[in-house]
Amino acid sequence: MEDIYLDEIMDVKDILNSLKQIFPDLTVFYYDFNEDPPVDLDFNNPKHIFFNSLYSEEKFELRFQICIYRTPNEDYEQRQIYIGKIFSDLNNVRVLVPFNDPEERSYPYYSLFFEKGKIFLADDNDTNFADGTEGVVKVIKEYAMVMPRFDAKAQLIK
Repeated sequence: MEDIYLDEIMDVKDILNSLKQIFPDLTVFYYDFNEDPPVDLDFNNPKHIFFNSLYSEEKFELRFQICIYRTPNEDYEQRQIYIGKIFSDLNNVRVLVPFNDPEERSYPYYSLFFEKGKIFLADDNDTNFADGTEGVVKVIKEYAMVMPRFDAKAQLIK
């Protein structure tokens, strides 16, 4: 499962279209768990993925979360980064994804922001977003990294 966080609420149709562009060989469904699953969603078909979205009124930044299910379990952290970057670029929205900095594995409060084609390392410790406190996510610096690449079926390209 991959999670991405946005400052803006997005329409289900726009999310669906974005995910179809990112992984064109997969069939994407919206399923919010409040009703029966979509009739055509086949949980035995590995090409079927689905997403839901959540809005957290109590947060004052990054209130909108998109959760993507049924992608392969392997490489989910890299896939989350890949989805976040492309999603931001396609929709011109600021996106945050959780991140483990390979140089500081012991510090669990890093995230990546994607905004206007750029990547920023951020710290979400003691923030309303992560901890429910009063702080805001702090951008540390622009972050240079080799972006992971995935194929149309959500498999890591090595």
